[in-house]
Amino acid sequence: MPCGISYPSEIRNRTVERVKNGECKLEVSLDTGISYTTVRVWTRHLQSPMKQPVRGKTLDILKELVAKGYYMGEIPSSAKHLLKMYFPIKQTHAFGRCVAYLPGKEELAMKAFMDKYKKKAVSFREVGDIARAFGLKKGRKWDLPLIEDKIRA
Repeated sequence: MPCGISYPSEIRNRTVERVKNGECKLEVSLDTGISYTTVRVWTRHLQSPMKQPVRGKTLDILKELVAKGYYMGEIPSSAKHLLKMYFPIKQTHAFGRCVAYLPGKEELAMKAFMDKYKKKAVSFREVGDIARAFGLKKGRKWDLPLIEDKIRA
């Protein structure tokens, strides 16, 4: 059984709408004279804004992920946790190296990995191992040209 003051649904709807439009719950509470706890309970179903800002090294990693579709190097655990809250980032380790990439960018990330870390000629087996690390299947159209390019280099 509820206790305290009962508010008409019109006031509740206006209060929720103000918070939805970006006003601070405390400001709405002070302006309307409704307790902060009541405003918070009425608006708890709304999605809260991002709690931690993305800045510093995490922002640099995010920019590279968005621009290229992948990031070469280990992502610090705090940055990884924050980025995974907002982006479906995948991360793989191959030959002691780490690559983070966005879904759908597996082939691009693998080719960049091969260009950066495998300078010498590679075998079909190594390409297969790397492809499996990126969740790709062997026998794709890029296997043979990729190896031929590495052998010529």
